[in-house]
Amino acid sequence: MNRNKIINRKTIWKPLLLVYAFALLVLALIPLDMERPFLAVEGGDKLVHFLQFFLFFLFAMRALPTRGLVAVLVLTASYGTVLELLQFVSPTRVISFTDWVANLGGGVGGLLAMGIFRCGKERRKEI
Repeated sequence: MNRNKIINRKTIWKPLLLVYAFALLVLALIPLDMERPFLAVEGGDKLVHFLQFFLFFLFAMRALPTRGLVAVLVLTASYGTVLELLQFVSPTRVISFTDWVANLGGGVGGLLAMGIFRCGKERRKEI
């Protein structure tokens, strides 16, 4: 098989991160129907924010492996902050401190998950 025709798993992560970041941007700015919540569960939207940025962190770690955990956390936190601030321009959106905290929490959750994964990987190497 020609190596040029095979999708390189290492190079797919940067475009995937960009597509995901664009999807988050669109989701953050599209008008919402304030009458019908996205999730009818108390705090469900905070869970969605957390999961969105948990995944963003993991995608960014794969796309930018040489940057390190702290740099990717800063990128995740910055993007979560920008998206929350951009909601100021949307007539049906409101900037929310708790949404921003959930965004940051998702990044920190991704950091913790990556740290636990790396520790487990190191322990398996020692055995």
